[in-house]
Amino acid sequence: MGKVQYIGHRPYVEFPVNGTMIGFARGTIKELPEELCERFKGDNYPQWKVIVEESEVEKKTKQMAEAVAPVVEEPVVEEPVVEEPVVDAGKSEQMVEAIANDDSGSADSAFNESWTRNEMVKWMKARGHSVPRSATKAAITEMAHALLDNAAGEQ
Repeated sequence: MGKVQYIGHRPYVEFPVNGTMIGFARGTIKELPEELCERFKGDNYPQWKVIVEESEVEKKTKQMAEAVAPVVEEPVVEEPVVEEPVVDAGKSEQMVEAIANDDSGSADSAFNESWTRNEMVKWMKARGHSVPRSATKAAITEMAHALLDNAAGEQ
């Protein structure tokens, strides 16, 4: 005999077992023959829950624990990170120094790629250059690089 619990949406269910009507209220647990319990297992009957004896669960848990070897984790050693300014081929050294020295975002400051698009547009307009509405941050950045490279070349 196995235990079956009704967890369906109806408040009460009846069905015949060997000519006898068995009724289940929602949440009721009853003992039924093993053949019937096997029929209610699986996804075909989501309104029924077959209650497995704890001893079977404990046996399976012990078998799984024996099959899986314990994992030993080694401690992770973090090394200190030293940040150095990286000079990109597309940027002049003067631009890298200007970015490193001034992050204020004002109209007189150096261009910073981490600004929002709105800040980039303000920076370009402060230098007398118009920016189309369809320009992306990448396009504005390229325009600023060209502007700064031209200014560096004139000096």
